[in-house]
Amino acid sequence: MAARLLRDKTLLALSKAGADRLRRLHALPTERLLGAPEIFRESEKEFLDKCTSEPVITYARYLAEHAARERNQHYIDAAYWLAERFGVARGDAQEWHVFCESVINSALLVLFTEKKPGGFFSVDRFLKLAEAACKKRGSGFGVLDAWLADAPPAIRRLIERECARFTADVLPVLRDTPATEIYRNQDRFSGLFFFDAHSVSEITHHDKARAEEWHKITGTQGEHVDVQCGVLLMVACGLEPARSLRKKDALAIWDAFSAGGFDEAAVARFIDDVVPFEYQADIRRMWDDDLGPEARVHLDGDDETRVLDYLQETCRASWKKRAG
Repeated sequence: MAARLLRDKTLLALSKAGADRLRRLHALPTERLLGAPEIFRESEKEFLDKCTSEPVITYARYLAEHAARERNQHYIDAAYWLAERFGVARGDAQEWHVFCESVINSALLVLFTEKKPGGFFSVDRFLKLAEAACKKRGSGFGVLDAWLADAPPAIRRLIERECARFTADVLPVLRDTPATEIYRNQDRFSGLFFFDAHSVSEITHHDKARAEEWHKITGTQGEHVDVQCGVLLMVACGLEPARSLRKKDALAIWDAFSAGGFDEAAVARFIDDVVPFEYQADIRRMWDDDLGPEARVHLDGDDETRVLDYLQETCRASWKKRAG
């Protein structure tokens, strides 16, 4: 009879040692969340009753559940460890209530792109980090190796695996998807990265400021490529940008380019500070790959008619083309 009971009920249900094991299992996290309030989690008594009533938990089920919850604990420990390395106290990190993977991914993005890690990021900094990650050709994570030398073995092993996962799974997302799409489309990218709490208000503030400035310059025509081309060329030549080019603006662009070329830094600042997020990636690519190189060729000469024809065809122009 004793053998049948052990077979059917298992030691977990019948022994004090088994009950203690179940109590320790109950204490392990059911999810990979930092500081998650477990208001819906059953009490220890309810948990023990469920595990020891029909059908009782088998030893095999116990081992599988323990392994899964222990992995959750390792992720939580690793996320807190990285947060502390970034200067965030454990108590502060507990208030985030976010998935561990988002914190780990964010820390690895910073370590992957910055020689001197600057801590967790807001939206604006994320855009720069994502761009840097797309350009990087190496696979190292900077100071992380030195940090891991002093890490507990379980954390070191987990973070080493996460580095491989970041390279294989997260980097391709960054390289295939505009950074603005990643933080805006939380239905698709929920939990991929962690942003500082003030990021939401920062998005609102920056979006509003950019929209107002962009609308002041382009009116309702900001999505039109010919308007964008004219604005960029004026900025590149030190002129006040406007929705359409007057003939004197076109001549001023030609004179400024002939005198000193384009001001690349001014274009970069304008794209970062004024162009709305949703246009930034496309406009930056257009300037770097198409408009900038093409304009250098067409503006480099002494044929005024040819230059004016090019600017009129490329930009939104307010003067009529000369007949004949």
